[in-house]
Amino acid sequence: MATTTAPKPTFTQAMRSGYVSTGVQQVVTFALFAALATSRAAGHVLSAGVVAAMVVVAAATATVIGWTANLYGGAFDSLTRAVTPDESIEPSSSDPFATATLWRTTLLWALGAAAWAGAGAGLVAAVLNGRVAKFPIVFVSLTALAGVSVVAVNGAARRRGYASAAATATESVSLRRRAWLHVAVPFALSQALVNGGVAWLLFHAYSAEKLTSSTGFADALLVAVLMTTIFGGITRSMGAFDFATGRVHLDDPDAQTVPSRSPIGLQFMVYATFVGVLLSKLIVFVLPSHPALAAVIVARGAFAGVLVFIAAGFGYVRGACNGLKPSEVFVEVAAGE
Repeated sequence: MATTTAPKPTFTQAMRSGYVSTGVQQVVTFALFAALATSRAAGHVLSAGVVAAMVVVAAATATVIGWTANLYGGAFDSLTRAVTPDESIEPSSSDPFATATLWRTTLLWALGAAAWAGAGAGLVAAVLNGRVAKFPIVFVSLTALAGVSVVAVNGAARRRGYASAAATATESVSLRRRAWLHVAVPFALSQALVNGGVAWLLFHAYSAEKLTSSTGFADALLVAVLMTTIFGGITRSMGAFDFATGRVHLDDPDAQTVPSRSPIGLQFMVYATFVGVLLSKLIVFVLPSHPALAAVIVARGAFAGVLVFIAAGFGYVRGACNGLKPSEVFVEVAAGE
């Protein structure tokens, strides 16, 4: 008896649903971010300058993650035929996945998003005219400026990835070099800078007596879970796509070849989270009981950078070694078979 499968969405349909889901994610994310920022501030209000800085940093950070994740997400959808091609896609022969091209393009998009969001934040500051901003203004500013740029950047990245999936690879790099140097290091550096900035946002209003080492790392478990889940997850498809298209090769095939029946699992995320918790305890032990704000900024930045380095590196290695899942392998069947 012949089996039928549900028709797959076209690329245009997938893009439309993607815009909606991304928009909802941004609304929820920035609502939480605005609530956290205002709850930690003196009087639960923020100055216009702080709001502008939040908008710029949020737009740049989300672009670094969103561009790379959606570029590979679109390419992965094309490779596995998760969506049906339509006339809205024009195949591209350029290779946006080469290391220099990937991060140069990501940086340019991040700077562009930050500039656009910053211009809008400047208008918000002018409207406030020296007055402070409460939660509604902070939330609307983040969503309308950073959130809109994120939706646009993610859509552009997914379209570029889908169109370039069949492009000839311009380089083939060893797995260890690609995973740890070309992927993990850039992600770790970006998140170290971002989390240092977030630390200033959270604690700049604290007095010297109120800011303690324990307070500075009270949310260490939450940060560890988020960093390992996000970056361990998005790098899996990066590794699988790069290996399937010849952009990365195994350093030691005997040691790195994984049987399809026993692939590398998600346990590394648990181990990375555990390492993060232990690292936070060590940092709290080393820091003075009442550290300076600069020390907390550096410590939290380093904490996030180490976690992201571990999660992104292992996530990429897992994706490359496991390869495509059986359900993801696309086999074109000739008509009549």
